Amino acid sequence: MAEGWIKLYRQIKYNALWQDKPFSKGQAWIDILLEVNHTKNDCLLGNKVIKVEVGEKVTSIRKLCNKWGWSNTKVKNFLNLLQKQNMISYKSDTKKTVIKVLNYSDYQRSSNKENISKAHQKHIKNDAKAHQKHTNKNVKNDKNEKEIKHIWSFYKKTFSGVYEPRKLSDKRKGKIKQRLKTYSADEIKTALKNMRKNDYLCGSNDKSRVYAKPEYCFRNDEKIEEWLNQKQEKKTDVLDEFVL
Repeated sequence: MAEGWIKLYRQIKYNALWQDKPFSKGQAWIDILLEVNHTKNDCLLGNKVIKVEVGEKVTSIRKLCNKWGWSNTKVKNFLNLLQKQNMISYKSDTKKTVIKVLNYSDYQRSSNKENISKAHQKHIKNDAKAHQKHTNKNVKNDKNEKEIKHIWSFYKKTFSGVYEPRKLSDKRKGKIKQRLKTYSADEIKTALKNMRKNDYLCGSNDKSRVYAKPEYCFRNDEKIEEWLNQKQEKKTDVLDEFVL
């Protein structure tokens, strides 16, 4: 069946089958789609702020080599192939590689027919199913509340002495809840621990400014993804990127 589409969650990247190397070309292409931004971002590279648009990713050839299990030449040839096929555009310099997926919106939207079908199915549910849904929602909400409080307590403990937040506001709670939709509590905690290890984020910079506040740490999925992946890279290979 050549038409239609499926939802592919980013957590597939942590499945043992996905992590088997070397990647195939198709797997590397899907990995690019999973990695690019679905919202706009500002990225700090050295002393320069870079605008990262929807459908773009700031990375490096070395990172892609390590992630895909490929040689430097194979990565460059593959990016050139995608560019010739009008699937991406990319630019590289000594500090970074910026990849842009062309027509990125085509990979993000569903058809009107599917939306109508979903709406129809929703309206024909019987009372028993509606009641069960309500019960399940209450159970899920209780679980989410516990996970949010657990993540918040872990943040406070991890950054104790660096930054002392006054309270878990509704806005902060909402941000943590959104991150839990994509990542497990353990993955978020790993990202927080990696942030804590970074002296720059924790105030050792020319402005003595602490960036690792809740608003930074839980801002979006890209931020969790960035610091979750730090554990897989050598410190000398990591780009000096921080979202403001």
